[in-house]
Amino acid sequence: AVAVTDGTVYAGGHFGPVFAGQTRHQLVALDPTTGRLTDWDPHLGGPDHPGVWALAAGPSFLRVGGGFRTVGGLAQGRFAEFAFQ
Repeated sequence: AVAVTDGTVYAGGHFGPVFAGQTRHQLVALDPTTGRLTDWDPHLGGPDHPGVWALAAGPSFLRVGGGFRTVGGLAQGRFAEFAFQ
């Protein structure tokens, strides 16, 4: 799954525990110019398969659907919304 908003590319899928040499599970934020990981990490938890399969982005939010069970260590059932300023 891929979404773009506010100059950031978000990619979700069936990967972890490492992506581009850094610890990331199921969801990454990338710089659209360089393709490098940003510092943003939502710390998704649960099995890396099935991972993230749906992303929807707007100017101030990112909605994520998938098989994850936690976000930032807190119980979160398969859907999360991140607000950006």
